Amino acid sequence: MLHIREYQSRDRVAVLELLKSLHGEYKRTVLPPDLFDLTKDRDLEAAFGEYFSDVESHQGRDFMTLVAEDTDGRVVGFIIGGVEHDRWDEWTPTGVIEDWFVVDERRREGTGSGLYGRLEEWFRSQGCRRVKSDTWWSNQLSRQAHSKLGFQEYQVSFIKRLD
Repeated sequence: MLHIREYQSRDRVAVLELLKSLHGEYKRTVLPPDLFDLTKDRDLEAAFGEYFSDVESHQGRDFMTLVAEDTDGRVVGFIIGGVEHDRWDEWTPTGVIEDWFVVDERRREGTGSGLYGRLEEWFRSQGCRRVKSDTWWSNQLSRQAHSKLGFQEYQVSFIKRLD
């Protein structure tokens, strides 16, 4: 049985490890090698330490981080969402899923949808009228999960090497 709860400072190391897994090992498995090389980070440790410090300092206000832990208290998944305000956008405020990851052995058990459901509740409590999320185009598991939760694909991004 999994327990989904709001992030606490004691979860920092576990969430940072999962962030590094998402943007390192997992990203390598879902992206073709040429695209992985075009998008890899110089220093995952430093990049995500800085990013997550910002998220932590705004927890509950501009950001919400939720974790899924197993019966042993091990964090096996997380989701980070933020609220975006755009004065030109008719649908503002908008919930934005920043990062979302579940360890391989706990996928396809409802962990990801449980995390998302709790985050959606928070988005609604913040007055959000829609939720945006993105994923790598070749990440079929993520695309399927989004679709099952009612998301529609609407945008394509491009990247080009300039050397």
